Amino acid sequence: WYTSLMGRGFQTSEEPYEQFIKTRFGTLGTGSWWRTELSGWAGGNSDSASAVDPTVRQSYRQGFAPLCNNHLNLLPPERHITSQDVTRVDLTTTHFEFIQMPILNSWAEYYALRGISPSSPVALLCTFPLTIYYALQQYGSVPATVAQMGKRALRIHVVGAEKELNFLDLFKEIGFLLPNDGGKSFPAVELVFIVREDMLPTKISNDTHTNTTPFCLTEPFLANLTVKVVSGTYGDETLDPNFDIGSGPPDMI
Repeated sequence: WYTSLMGRGFQTSEEPYEQFIKTRFGTLGTGSWWRTELSGWAGGNSDSASAVDPTVRQSYRQGFAPLCNNHLNLLPPERHITSQDVTRVDLTTTHFEFIQMPILNSWAEYYALRGISPSSPVALLCTFPLTIYYALQQYGSVPATVAQMGKRALRIHVVGAEKELNFLDLFKEIGFLLPNDGGKSFPAVELVFIVREDMLPTKISNDTHTNTTPFCLTEPFLANLTVKVVSGTYGDETLDPNFDIGSGPPDMI
């Protein structure tokens, strides 16, 4: 499926990709994570963004719909990976002092680890959490070790979030891929999305948010992963990264 996305037209225009999504999935429901792949974000005012409500939780089956209707192997399972999974795929595991995590070097390894059919296009959305996982894999050994020694969560700030608000639940993949052993092999992760006030979806702006206080959402998704959303301009006088966001200064940005 991905070879059709590698043509020159996909590099110079959004239209071929949007047509691919429409042809592949047809009519999308309001809760589908694929909707923001069509009309983008546009400051939270696009057709797809205006209905986004990050306070509503969704399963993978709901978010990836209609992909999941009859083909369960097209989705990653909503569970933590096991040592048997890692052994089956023959993955390398890091060993930085007290830190351990499976090393993923390709989409083929990820798909095999999660038992996803190669025909599934979930990588188009999973690239968002997997990019953060790769950053942890490449640059997270020292920050994770510091967090581990301090017996606290590893704090990651994602600045300039937009359409990520449409599929917050997909970031559970980070927790599912990391060790789930009470912090013995890897600290819990506190993932904070910072979104500018003028980029909030209109549903939040109209229904649940006022200009006098920042929008703030905290979701303890998993025992090893907490996701937060905070509105404001990162680093200015109204949103100091060291004091106003999450449980403390960031370890990674």
